[in-house]
This record gives sequence, structure tokens and C-alpha cells, in this order.
Amino acid sequence: VPELMKRFRADYPQADLIIEEHDKMSVVEAISQGLNNLGLIAWGLTPEEKPAYLKERNLEFELYGRREIVVYISKAHPFAQYNEVPWAEIIKEQLVLPSKRLKTLLASYQLTLPEKVLVMSDREALKKMVAENFAVAVMPDNYMIGDIFVELGLIQTVKIQGLGCCGMDCLLSSRRRRLSFLENQLLVLLRELLQGYEKECLAEQAAIEF
Repeated sequence: VPELMKRFRADYPQADLIIEEHDKMSVVEAISQGLNNLGLIAWGLTPEEKPAYLKERNLEFELYGRREIVVYISKAHPFAQYNEVPWAEIIKEQLVLPSKRLKTLLASYQLTLPEKVLVMSDREALKKMVAENFAVAVMPDNYMIGDIFVELGLIQTVKIQGLGCCGMDCLLSSRRRRLSFLENQLLVLLRELLQGYEKECLAEQAAIEF
């Protein structure tokens, strides 16, 4: 998002770009009803999230890259020395999640959750708790892309052993209306950024496999 805003404002300084953050199903319904114009979500994380669901709501959609559920930790956490960690070790920690929906999602992967799981919708409070090593967070790997905590190395990510790919980036627009010129230019920028990220993921995967 920061890179998108930077490039869009550089090309169209007189235009207003409004970005809103909602849960994915609210985004799907808002675009389907014509309340919003473009959306970016992680799709395919659960068995119910299929292309047919989006088609039924008159949505155009494009899928890019891959999404994973990962562990966010402080740079001082013992997990920081590993590339991946078993779930059995993760649940021994104080665990924090950004939403109840993610709690349900993890259960759908047959991952047992500890009794004391914190659910924090306050993004800044969650990041501070992780950065200060009071808890570890389990979230999609795109949750903190471009975030200052990650850029400064205060928060790192570790893969969950054996979990692998859990979905894809999904770019949404409505079939009910035509996009304006600026909306189409924004769509082009989004495609470029997603394709770039997709190439980075493939290169990273190839390096790991090699």
C-alpha cells in the first residue's frame, strides 16, 4: 500500500486516492454492490473461498502470488534463529491474533490453539506487543508489508513448519460498472506491484529449493 500510494500520487498529484481497510468479506460485498471500486484481499485461505463465489457476485478477479500464514516475532525471540518452527512450539508462547476469523481459520487447518489466545484488532497495540517480545502473532504474511516495525528489523517472520501456501492475492473489481480513467490507471499500478511481488516469491522459492 505505501508503494502504491507513492507511485499513484507521483503520477497524479491532483487526484485523491482513498484507501479503506475492512475484513475481506466486507470488501467482496462492497464492491459487488458498487459501494467501492477496487479491492485487494487474500483469497483461497479456506475451502469455501472459491472462484465461483466471486463470479456469483458479478466480480472481476485476478489472482497473484501466494499467501502463507506465518509467525511474527520480536528480533530478540529465540525463534528468530530458525526459518520455520513446529506448531507444537508456537502454542507454548503467548499467542496473539488480529481477528476471531483467523482463529476459526487456524482451526480449519486442524491446528490446536491454546486456551489463552489474545485477539487484538488494534493493529498498533498488536505490533508493539510483538516488537517488545511480550507475545508472538500468527497472521498472513502480507499483514505487515512495508511496515516500519519490519523495515527496522524490530519484527521478523518465521514459517510454520508443514503449513505451506494458504491462498493468493486477489484483485477485485465489479462487472456492474465501468472503471474511470484514474481507476484503470490505479488498476495497472496494482497489477505491476502484484506481479513484482509474485516474481520475488518465485525467486525466493527457487532459492530455497536449490
